[in-house]
Amino acid sequence: MSASRTASLGPQHPDTLASRYNLARTLGELGRWQEAVSEHESVLAVRDQLLGPEHPDTLGKPQQPRPCDGPAERFS
Repeated sequence: MSASRTASLGPQHPDTLASRYNLARTLGELGRWQEAVSEHESVLAVRDQLLGPEHPDTLGKPQQPRPCDGPAERFS
């Protein structure tokens, strides 16, 4: 679904980013930690780039929890 949303809406559309975040969560649930972290960090980077450092969603608020907080250290 993420690829089809990216193709139809564009890589920076909020719905595309939401789909990619859900993909990262699913990858984490499947134990595919490296892929989950990579996807999650990529989504946050795009969001932060789009919104800017002074936007309320990026300033002074904790980041959304990573889809695999905790088990990720297994591969570090």
